[in-house]
Amino acid sequence: MTNSSAEVGRGPVDVSGLRLADLIAPDLDLLFVGFNPSAYSAIHGHFYARPGNRFWLLLGLAGLTPRRYAPEEDATLLNLRIGITDLCQIPTPGIADVPRAVAESGRGALTAKIERYAPRIVSFNGRATYERFFGHKLADWGMQPDRIGTAPSLVFVTPSSSGRANGVGVAREAAYMALGELVNDLRLARTDV
Repeated sequence: MTNSSAEVGRGPVDVSGLRLADLIAPDLDLLFVGFNPSAYSAIHGHFYARPGNRFWLLLGLAGLTPRRYAPEEDATLLNLRIGITDLCQIPTPGIADVPRAVAESGRGALTAKIERYAPRIVSFNGRATYERFFGHKLADWGMQPDRIGTAPSLVFVTPSSSGRANGVGVAREAAYMALGELVNDLRLARTDV
């Protein structure tokens, strides 16, 4: 399998031209940043569509959504002031298939999006996404001291929601729960004004 195809049904499907449109708007409480779309998600046209990915389950557990959403409901996250984008827009079977230079070239575009839309919190989905964007190692999950360009957005990091991310189950759930509390605290503060 090459980095531009995925096995679907009986043979490889070229996904190199497929893109998932950003789910982004002004006044977001939370913007998730993934590394890049999986080939599976690109083929199905929705973020975190692979059945083994725990993203949708974790959003429900953390109280970020009122119930567990299906990937086909991803666009409705904007109604909850939650968005999704990726560091690299090119779909691949896995992040190892994304050339380092391609992923690093996504920094400028992501910075521009965050400066333009200024979400209250930017949550990087996975250590690799955070480290590739900022260029330094992650010390621990959760809130980070980093900022993105001129945006006032807080930066948060959760373990990857991918089913391939083994050994981070407890830390992943704890990080998502902490993120849910932070977002809900911000929402309450906004309604108290």
